[in-house]
Amino acid sequence: MAKNSLVLGGTPGSHNPPSAMAQRLAIQFHFDAEQQAKLTEILKPSDAWRAEIEGLVGEFLPDPAAVVIATIEACATRFLRNKVRRVSKKDQKAYLEQLAFHTQALLDMFLQFSPIDGTIADPFRFMEKAGKAKADDRRSVDYRSEMMSHLTTLNLFGRFRLQQNVVPLADEAEEEKAKRRTEYPRFVLIADLLAAYKRITGREVTAHATKDRLGARQVSSAVEFITVALPPIMKAARLKSVVDDQTARNEIADVKRLWDAGQHPEYAYAIPAWGSRASG
Repeated sequence: MAKNSLVLGGTPGSHNPPSAMAQRLAIQFHFDAEQQAKLTEILKPSDAWRAEIEGLVGEFLPDPAAVVIATIEACATRFLRNKVRRVSKKDQKAYLEQLAFHTQALLDMFLQFSPIDGTIADPFRFMEKAGKAKADDRRSVDYRSEMMSHLTTLNLFGRFRLQQNVVPLADEAEEEKAKRRTEYPRFVLIADLLAAYKRITGREVTAHATKDRLGARQVSSAVEFITVALPPIMKAARLKSVVDDQTARNEIADVKRLWDAGQHPEYAYAIPAWGSRASG
């Protein structure tokens, strides 16, 4: 099997295309031998991480170096499978316009008395009957009032964001800046790699990249890690991406800022709304 490649599933000799699930599961990323050697040199497992792995697999504990590589390859595989994308201001504006339009239409419909009220097509009458079956004594007018309150809140929210030209508030700025990045998927991958680095080594992630007076390269192990791990993954994704020391340093600093604010971009694979999540 070739290294640094996507392995796509399918039945040998079959003309039937694999299912979407089979195609997804068949995507597996592998570093080549040279890259694996560099990564295991950088990622020295902490005693706590070794104990955690041993607790999971017991007496069947494999070579820790192999687990290290498998952990980082899992980050690459998540990136290649999930296809997270940036959320542009244009997309957000289109959604808010629909939100404002449709909530306003419902408000207009519910505000006026209608021949439908009290018939089997009346949703609030149905809610009243369903509530009484559960010992809820609210009337249809109460349900209507509650629904109107929710719709009004949503409508005002949509209008407010549109009037602000979809500009984030101060406490939302960093998160929105990350999600609107042109290379947002790559940023999520870097955050995932750094989270794995932190779990394995037990060390804090630092962003340091300079040269001494003689021009010799001096970088933190996290910068070294990203410059080794990221390029082959991006190549497998067929994405052109420059990952020099300064680029890695800047990306790491951005991730750290979000972590410090309690926001975790690496959760984007499972939780699109990754902002303000507790540290995992």
